[in-house]
Amino acid sequence: MPTAPPVAIIGLGLIGGSLALRLRAAGSEVWAHDTSAETLEAAGVHDIRPFPGLEGMLAALPDGSLVVVATPLEDAVALMPVLALLTDDQVTITDVVSVKSAVLEAARAAGLADRYVGAHPMAGTTESGFAAAGADLLREATWVVALEDDTDLDRWVQVCRLALGAGGRVVPTDAEWHDHAAAWISHLPHVLAEVLAANVEPRGLAGALAAGSYRDATRVAGTRPELVAAMLNGNRRMLTEVLESFLDQLEQATVAVRDGSVADLVARGYEHRRQWQARRDGSASTTPVRIPLGDPGARQRLREVGAAGGFIVSHEDGAVTALA
Repeated sequence: MPTAPPVAIIGLGLIGGSLALRLRAAGSEVWAHDTSAETLEAAGVHDIRPFPGLEGMLAALPDGSLVVVATPLEDAVALMPVLALLTDDQVTITDVVSVKSAVLEAARAAGLADRYVGAHPMAGTTESGFAAAGADLLREATWVVALEDDTDLDRWVQVCRLALGAGGRVVPTDAEWHDHAAAWISHLPHVLAEVLAANVEPRGLAGALAAGSYRDATRVAGTRPELVAAMLNGNRRMLTEVLESFLDQLEQATVAVRDGSVADLVARGYEHRRQWQARRDGSASTTPVRIPLGDPGARQRLREVGAAGGFIVSHEDGAVTALA
């Protein structure tokens, strides 16, 4: 039985490190490059093959390998022309950056459109670095695996297998819709957490009274500021649109509070949160859908699954099975 080619990860921070550990736990061969010698030494303890030099790792990759860029956004963008130059056409490039459009544009500009597939596992903590990584972080994580009009479906399946092999489930969508959704469910909450935290004096009365609601609402404000700033700036177009919409709704909420008529707002929020939780814990009903990838409309059907909140759970015999 032929040995599967290695997965090569560039950057062993929280997500890259957790992916490496998760794949090793599943028996996959993992190579890794990081600029920190200490991190590479720690990775070696977990049987992850360390490469101090990026060029050396890329030159050694066999055909069919997968390179995962797990760096901050600016570094990922800068890496695209390097990967185009130093990797063979049979090597697929993906990433786990939380903003997809900027990396896609860089990949296309570097001539990688036919072998780049963007991805983003929806997982994380306020900690960072390989020391904070763990194989369980990505357990049952939801992954976006971006499907553009020019995405090679075979390479898209290769990245889906990576996500599924790491114990995740795949939501197919394109980079633009990912960034729009991420602005609402990730980047806006970061902004709100920062604003709320900045307005509560830690040693004042409000700080002394703050408990569960404040703790939960400001949790992500404990993330390293430079990482948050890079994420928010990287998705500033979508985030600006979302903030403008949110401000309009805050004005409506202000009127409702002033008039003592918040019942509808609270009821709608409660119901949406309840339905979301049911979907997350598996208690909501789902229908299995098999999508043959050779069908002419497969790409559109896959994106419709994602748009409806469905996800892919398996791949076999030239088809994927989704729960919609």
